Amino acid sequence: MVTDRKDLDKQIYDNFVDCGAITEKQARAESGKDLQRRLQEDRRYIFTLIQKFGTKKGEQYPVVSRRSDIIVITDEAHRTQYDQLALNMRNGVPNAAFIAFTGTPLIAGEEKTWRVFGDYVSIYNFQQSVEDKATVPQLVAMLRRAVEEAVGFCRSLGFQRERLLESTGFTRVKLLDDAVEAILVNDATKRRYGALAERAARFFRAVKPDPAVNEFQPICTLLAVIAEKIRSLAGPVDISDVMAEVEGLLDRSIDAKGYAIQGQPPVDLSRIDFETLRKRFKEGRKRIEIERLRNSIAAKLHEMIQFNRSRMDYLEKFQQMIDEYNSGSENVEELFGELVKFAKTLTDEERRGVAEGLSEEELAIYDLLRKAGVTLSVTEEQQIKKVAKELLERLKSERPVLDWRKKQQARAAVRQLIEQMLDRLPPAFTPAVYEQVCERAYLHVHDCYYGEGKSVYSIPPPRSSSRVT
Repeated sequence: MVTDRKDLDKQIYDNFVDCGAITEKQARAESGKDLQRRLQEDRRYIFTLIQKFGTKKGEQYPVVSRRSDIIVITDEAHRTQYDQLALNMRNGVPNAAFIAFTGTPLIAGEEKTWRVFGDYVSIYNFQQSVEDKATVPQLVAMLRRAVEEAVGFCRSLGFQRERLLESTGFTRVKLLDDAVEAILVNDATKRRYGALAERAARFFRAVKPDPAVNEFQPICTLLAVIAEKIRSLAGPVDISDVMAEVEGLLDRSIDAKGYAIQGQPPVDLSRIDFETLRKRFKEGRKRIEIERLRNSIAAKLHEMIQFNRSRMDYLEKFQQMIDEYNSGSENVEELFGELVKFAKTLTDEERRGVAEGLSEEELAIYDLLRKAGVTLSVTEEQQIKKVAKELLERLKSERPVLDWRKKQQARAAVRQLIEQMLDRLPPAFTPAVYEQVCERAYLHVHDCYYGEGKSVYSIPPPRSSSRVT
């Protein structure tokens, strides 16, 4: 009997013992060497982890037994039966017969089970399991493990579910904020909590509407509410709006569709009251304030880069700050200061077009020309501004047909127009550089303009009411 987890190995072994099938004192392989010894002996049953077929890198697993009466039964075959360990096992017992048990052989991407082990001997489908009343107990056990793992993770971060579940009113709101603050140590802890909460929610929904779910409703709902609060920080959402619903959420079971904050327009960074933000950071929950500011910056960066790919260096700088914080080289105070400074830099960048006398669309073309690695005089700078404006004007007057990117003739016409207009660039643009900027300009137009006057720039701007204070 081959499995890939210690708990599963013990569970199957115990089942065989309980029904009286195992008579010898110990039938579980204790090590790789012990497994090989048992395979060479006359044993009725051997229970092992597939990991015990492991070898050192570059080493081939030896033939242990050439007997043809060995039957290998593998459980959870969809997980570990297609790689090196599985090859080692087959090398070790080359004449054995193999039978597999798996719960997911028909799911897309899992067809390997059928190809490796052959046609199905028996199929016990989900509907049969439901009719036999065998599914719910198993799902309840899985839900219990998922909840225990999530609760254990929360405990390791320093907050207890009991106090939260017993609290009400403002005390509950405060404790929920404390829980979110505890989880937001870094991206790893945030992702880990999200995965654990979602796993518990999936099993919770799977067990419903069986009454067995009632036992888990309070804790699963609590896990979901905390996850929702964390997600709510990802947009310019007034957190008080979320808190107004917390009491109701905690008194309702998890909705079948889970929880999701609806998308919000990107925040206007120029409207942030940084002095108020600093005060709130010093007096409140610092990680929450960082998460809110960080996600506002990320939303704005996404919009700005969508309009102008030349701003990718800002994204790299932003990611570097987050990576340094996640690695522990920066504390929360240092990261907050860096984020505030960076947000102001983005605001200046967003206003640069006005200072240059260019629209957002013109600025994007100007930047890809200006950043071609060519040294330009003041006069030449003005000349490429003029070229950028004229190119955009021609593109808009020509109005490429809708879905022009799918039509070869239309693509060629746009490419030819770009080459004609960029031929007016200063002599500093050598033939090699000219070819580069033509390609970049074409890719920019291809990515940003859809035809018939539609483009990324026609997306409605952020609502002016979105304000972070």
